[in-house]
Amino acid sequence: MASDCDAVIIGGGPAGAAAAIALQAHGCRTLVLEAARFPRHHVGESLVSLWPVFDQLGVADEMDASFQHKRGSCRIWGHGQELQWTEFDSLAGGREYSLQVERSRFDAMLLARAAAVGADVRQGHRVRGVLWSGARAMGVRYASDDGATGEIRARWVVDASGRSGLIARERALRAVDPFYPDLSVYAYVQDARRFTGPHAGNLLIEAVPWGWFWFIPLHTGEVSVGLVCDRSSRARTRARGLDGFFRDALATSTLVGAMVSAGRLARGPIATTSHGYSSTRYAGPGWLLTGDAGSFVDPMWATGVANALTDGLLAAGVVEAVGDGRVAEADAVAHYDAQLAQRTDRTLALVRFVYGSNQLHGDEPFWRARRPPPIDAATASPAGILRSLSSDPSARYFRNAFRGMGHGADTLAPLDETLERWDHRDAAIGGLTLDLTAWAPRFRPAVTTRRSLGFERYRLTPGLVLDNAGVEHFTSDAAMAAAFEAVDGRRTAREIVDAAADAAPAGQWVITRSRVIAGLAGAWQAGLIEAAASAARPGAPA
Repeated sequence: MASDCDAVIIGGGPAGAAAAIALQAHGCRTLVLEAARFPRHHVGESLVSLWPVFDQLGVADEMDASFQHKRGSCRIWGHGQELQWTEFDSLAGGREYSLQVERSRFDAMLLARAAAVGADVRQGHRVRGVLWSGARAMGVRYASDDGATGEIRARWVVDASGRSGLIARERALRAVDPFYPDLSVYAYVQDARRFTGPHAGNLLIEAVPWGWFWFIPLHTGEVSVGLVCDRSSRARTRARGLDGFFRDALATSTLVGAMVSAGRLARGPIATTSHGYSSTRYAGPGWLLTGDAGSFVDPMWATGVANALTDGLLAAGVVEAVGDGRVAEADAVAHYDAQLAQRTDRTLALVRFVYGSNQLHGDEPFWRARRPPPIDAATASPAGILRSLSSDPSARYFRNAFRGMGHGADTLAPLDETLERWDHRDAAIGGLTLDLTAWAPRFRPAVTTRRSLGFERYRLTPGLVLDNAGVEHFTSDAAMAAAFEAVDGRRTAREIVDAAADAAPAGQWVITRSRVIAGLAGAWQAGLIEAAASAARPGAPA
């Protein structure tokens, strides 16, 4: 049966809007069905750095001009009640700040962008179910808020339905993790105190006996204040009601309660379930899960919106690659599924590490339930967790935050090694490129290579993966891939570069040579390659 569109997207939140924008850029026919009418309220206002993603979506300047700048964070967490400050340095995208956003406006801006670039966006249309042919998704059934019903046939169904998780529910894919808190109670406070000067937009997190508070200043003048707690607090919420419970919780805090004491509740308090979950699969024939429809780890690290936007872009990359014939559907689906599963596992390990870093109120039920389990085959070690952050542009921010939580040099060594390379990279890269005959690159012991699929700027394509003990670096550049495959500790950098340039198409010798030199230098900077001892000389990398 003919399809009505290339992709139908369930939900117009950040994941759905990002997928629609990217799909339109790929020339795909895209339909977004959103149950609500925007703007609509949504919690989750504090963002990590998303400037490269915003650039990809074409909204960076609009976002920058619209929302509160967040130049870092502060927390009462770890071993003492003193306030710990962590500031961003140079983030990806060239801005030394992230954003605190009013989600109703933020989400509406993204969905409006999707419509502006040509996606068919229909608000007030709730998807009632997915059309299946065996294991393959074929489209969706919907009902509009004016009473109309219908079916849409599509080559792909992208589930961006958030926590309702339509496909995960229909196919019994969701697995709830009891480690995570399962309740959040939050409100919006007008005229609360803020930090002064450039810190006015900073995120504040405070560990309290019943869980932990967030404090997020918004450009509207309100502050989003919420307590993440769990089943141990449910008796209190029933006995005191939400308002009484929220005020009692504020009274247990050292700083957040003082910050909001002069303000007034403008909205709330509101209770929402916040249990963590993942999916046994994130993709299958004709279907892809994105954002909270696939997994929700924890609000602790403010990654929810980032994951949603990235998933939307990656989902669009799968649809484009398969439609273009560049990648077989089964391979694309398997790669997408593996990428989201690995990301969820990494985030899970990181959040467990952060919870385990807090020693305050350790005898309270909430914190007893989150003591880190013994390291075993299913639990990442601290070194492995921090190594996974070593390629992140915010590595220095993470290192400083973890140091403030009380972690010492031994734990932080993977990040310190990365930062040391960064601090000396300009001089080192100059030495690498000055005399290519002076050194023979070889991979460090933990690095392996393999031909694989990968995403470059969210475009799915075949290429070469450099795997550094689980931290993957990908290139689809054929010349660069051939150069890396020639790295053996015997051939000099000049021999490798010249061979790659000689194999380039006519007229591409100079640019290919320059690109491969830069790629080798970048691999050294990332800790992937070193100089073989036999080729070392004074001043050469080692």
